[in-house]
Amino acid sequence: MAFDPALLFVSTYPPTRCGLATFSKSLLNAIADTRGSRAGLGVAAVGSPSLAYPAEVVTHLHPDAGLRLPRRFASAFDVIVLQHEFGIFGPDDGIRVLDLVTSADLPVIAVLHTVLAEPSKRQRYIIETLAEHCAGLVVMSKSARQRLEKSYNLSGCPVETIPHGAVVANPGPYVERLRPIVLSWGLLGPGKGLESGIRAMHRLRHLQPAPLYIIAGQTHPNVLKSQGESYRNGLAELAAELGVANMVHFINRYLTAEDLVQLRSQATVALLPYENKVQVTSGALVEAIGAGLPVVATRFPHAVELLTGGAGELVDHGDPRGIAHSLERLLIDPARRLAAGRAISGLKPHLSWTAVGASYQRLFAAAAAEVGAA
Repeated sequence: MAFDPALLFVSTYPPTRCGLATFSKSLLNAIADTRGSRAGLGVAAVGSPSLAYPAEVVTHLHPDAGLRLPRRFASAFDVIVLQHEFGIFGPDDGIRVLDLVTSADLPVIAVLHTVLAEPSKRQRYIIETLAEHCAGLVVMSKSARQRLEKSYNLSGCPVETIPHGAVVANPGPYVERLRPIVLSWGLLGPGKGLESGIRAMHRLRHLQPAPLYIIAGQTHPNVLKSQGESYRNGLAELAAELGVANMVHFINRYLTAEDLVQLRSQATVALLPYENKVQVTSGALVEAIGAGLPVVATRFPHAVELLTGGAGELVDHGDPRGIAHSLERLLIDPARRLAAGRAISGLKPHLSWTAVGASYQRLFAAAAAEVGAA
């Protein structure tokens, strides 16, 4: 019988509203589905203890109160699963996460959601110290692994590449809608490149029917705290100035996983016009492919990796003309959408949460077994 190690996930967790929290819950659910049970799966939630956490949250961690796990967890769990993102674990790039890792009495597997090409001295120190003390590191793309192994001293720490998971849908035949829908989603803030998407709509006014560009999601809490809704308001003002307010629709609320599945099922094309030129992991990109959506994306590394085979089109950063051209080709040409669909079908099985959960399950079992054999 396969060994199912008891796992303690250390991460932000719903009802906290961030991508890391959503990922952690999805991964925990995928592993539970792989095992057929939620037994032995717990969460140390990083964040406010006042939130109404679900039953799997067994303790809370807050950087201001220290990031050390109770000693009793050493006998209750076999492996710590650390979701790492700079800034989640307090100030100074979240350096206090190292207190947790260096004091842990259990093997730690760290899932790196960001691998920087040009880290600061402190950011480099954090990643290299994680490598020194962890039983393994996980990245979510080939480009992330290449960057990690080339640019950091990993002290012999093994690195696994396991893709970001997605809810995989099997859409029926293409349905011709009154207006084709171009969809961008996620927490809003500068750097998403949505201005380029709106400017691209200005270049698509001649299409009949004109596409509808849906920008879905609430403003990022950090942006909202520092800038209010100025970013979103600026996007709306830009659409009005360009005469495309009737082609741009905002959904200004937090979208649950179920909301997003429904929304993606209605879309024609996903648009990811991100300004970040070195992004090696994009959950939205994987989710779009899982939903069977052709993607138009800027040439950030993860997009180049997944879309080069035909699942979408790559455009230069900050290029509304290029975005408009690629969108138009996908919107008006059924054969091009069909070809993209075939390429997507080849990617989807590897990106499903079922496949991703099984890969993590094997990794965690191996880590626990190695400790047991030592």
